[in-house]
Amino acid sequence: MDHAVLHGRQCISCGLRLFPPQEYGCPGCGALADQLLAVELPAIGRLHSFAVVNLHPVLPTPYTIVEVELDSGPLIRALFDPEEAPAIGERVIGQGATYGSGTELVFARAEKGPQ
Repeated sequence: MDHAVLHGRQCISCGLRLFPPQEYGCPGCGALADQLLAVELPAIGRLHSFAVVNLHPVLPTPYTIVEVELDSGPLIRALFDPEEAPAIGERVIGQGATYGSGTELVFARAEKGPQ
């Protein structure tokens, strides 16, 4: 399965990877912003936690928000495939998907199997 690639930053002083990218310096070691290099972060990781949203004034509900610890380091929040039930600890892959009026990062199980 193909995966999305996120554009983040990596500190050349301590190696910390950041997403979303920021230009204020490294929160890990305090290095200045010029020590942060642009890097690509594959949207592949492990499901850390999730919450189901049942009420929203604009978006169709229910939908699931997940926190994914990327293999490359950062912990990020995104949507989860509405056709699947998330399980903490499972391997997931993120892809761009149309949701509402735009494109969002949506994670799904890395390996499809019986549910």
